[in-house]
Amino acid sequence: MKQTHTRRLRLTAIPMLAVTIVVAAGAAWAYQSDEAGANANPPGYVSEGQYGEGVLGSADQPKPESFDTGSSYGIHGDWPSYTPPLADGKGKDQVKAYCSVCHNTTYINMQPPLSAQQWDDTVHKMLNTFGAKQYIPGKAVPQIIEYLQSHYTPDTIGQNTVSPKEGGQADNKSAMAADESSSTAGGSSDPASAAVAPAKSDGPGASVYNQNCAACHQADGKGIPGAFPPQAGHAPSLLAAEGGREYLAHVLLFGLQGAIDVEGTTYNGAMPPWAAGLDDTQIADALNYVLTAWGNNQDLPADFKPYTAQEIAAERSKSLNTSAVHDARSTLNLGADAGATVAGSEQDKAAENSKPLKADVPLATAVPAPVYAALQNANAVENIASGKVYPDIGSAHYDSLSADGKQLLVSNIDTGAVYLLDTGTGQKLATFDVGEAAQGVKISPDGRYGLAAVPGPGEVALLDLKKHTLIKKIAVGKTPHNARFTADGKTAYVTLQDGGAIAVIDMATQTKSGEIPVEGMAKPHNLDLSADGKRLWIRDFTGHVAVLQLATQKVLAHFDVGPSHGGIDVIPNSDYVATVAIGGREVTILNQKTLKKVTTIEVGQSPHGVRASADGRWLYVSVTSDNKIAVIDMNTFKVVREVPTQGGFPFWVAIQGNA
Repeated sequence: MKQTHTRRLRLTAIPMLAVTIVVAAGAAWAYQSDEAGANANPPGYVSEGQYGEGVLGSADQPKPESFDTGSSYGIHGDWPSYTPPLADGKGKDQVKAYCSVCHNTTYINMQPPLSAQQWDDTVHKMLNTFGAKQYIPGKAVPQIIEYLQSHYTPDTIGQNTVSPKEGGQADNKSAMAADESSSTAGGSSDPASAAVAPAKSDGPGASVYNQNCAACHQADGKGIPGAFPPQAGHAPSLLAAEGGREYLAHVLLFGLQGAIDVEGTTYNGAMPPWAAGLDDTQIADALNYVLTAWGNNQDLPADFKPYTAQEIAAERSKSLNTSAVHDARSTLNLGADAGATVAGSEQDKAAENSKPLKADVPLATAVPAPVYAALQNANAVENIASGKVYPDIGSAHYDSLSADGKQLLVSNIDTGAVYLLDTGTGQKLATFDVGEAAQGVKISPDGRYGLAAVPGPGEVALLDLKKHTLIKKIAVGKTPHNARFTADGKTAYVTLQDGGAIAVIDMATQTKSGEIPVEGMAKPHNLDLSADGKRLWIRDFTGHVAVLQLATQKVLAHFDVGPSHGGIDVIPNSDYVATVAIGGREVTILNQKTLKKVTTIEVGQSPHGVRASADGRWLYVSVTSDNKIAVIDMNTFKVVREVPTQGGFPFWVAIQGNA
């Protein structure tokens, strides 16, 4: 490739440095900047460099004369059209496994070297600003930083070596193939020692896993102890058990609910069914990835047969529920790794109950009005204020309370049932069949209509709560998850979890009237509306919040708020917004006016639902793994009361006066 003209490129991967690189376009590729003025003559241009002829698989980086903030660094010459291999060294596998999830490693070895402090700052910005801590385990962070500082600073870059199988005179395709074959998803196993090839980190199974599973089970497959079980080192033992192959397919298709024991740790949550959101090929790809990633391939038999779409289709026809899948686990003969025994569960519960719960204020003070918690594992709803339990509400998932507090709408995560309850008597007034499992539900301000998001077919079920009938199903887009009415009930907004957008429903015509993209957010999950109706606060599936200005349809701010998904609440009569992350232990408080993060408050393992009292004084958080409702005094940002629930996995909370 010969130089024909130059093009200036701003490296947006490291925005705090504001460094511009000038590269030769020629026949080679180069990223085009979309920043205004990026191709104008840059100020502070201080140095030029020249890539030497070299060999394929290596590239020389000239040391800059100076590296002041705002300076520009020029490179005239050929720009390789392949990804050069990383230098050998401890931490290389972690960089390949985790950094390449979001961007090409070219940003490491084909830019001017950074100082040790700049690498430290860069990695922490990726973690805290761009959400990389959702995927990079804490112990890998210092390994990544040490590797970058050891190989890609002005003082260390000249000492680098590249392993023979990754460098040299090999052709482009061979070099890339060698690089792929040497890298597993976890980056540590030796493929030569295993009969089954390791998973490819850029294959279709990795894509499905990273988009849908990593938020809970983590990118390294190790899960979160006590919240989400590991897949690394565990999935092959499930496959090897008699009936295990079918069981694994059933877990992904139909979900899993109930206590299980994995490597001595009890997990008592709920794995959602993916039959509606993923097709047969995607589920097969995900299973094959989990079974061959993170060194799992070394525990598979030589005659391992990958799952196929046809096999998944056959299992899909069995239409099980989460409880049936849990029952099947106990027959797998896993020994200590089986479904947790009743005795074990009672011991765990007794130990948990022995821990003193906070009771700094009386219950009547902290919970002055009904708070309805959906108890998913208990098939019930509980009024936390009175302790009254409404049973026989199958797999109670999301709930919504009418403005007058007299009716409660509840979704069932296992089936197509949505229940309407009389809060005074607990009687079921109606059971609506919406076809497939529903997620979020909402009651209109006048109490006439109900909405239920049905992700599988991409629909919202419109319910008549007076006549107790299903009016129609409104096609809204990919994977609707939850909804929010405007105060006048004329409009409803719906998150499209796989559409990166918000669907708009016109309640007068009962049709979808539009769609608003959420810039920088691929998976909108839950949402709430500001009191003036001008902004949507949107919580995504992977640990972020976006603030959307409805008039301009522009995103005003993004926040990193913790691992995985959770609820969000614009607190009434307040400047604050609260959100939680089921993969963590904290509530994050944001300021509506300044668009700044205020504080975090620890509440327990795996919080998900969050709603404030109508006056904004008390914030109620459903803590799924601890089976409790944490009550926060918003005057002090402190947990002042913890109320144990009378059933497992309190998923969501509904409160009168705060839709």
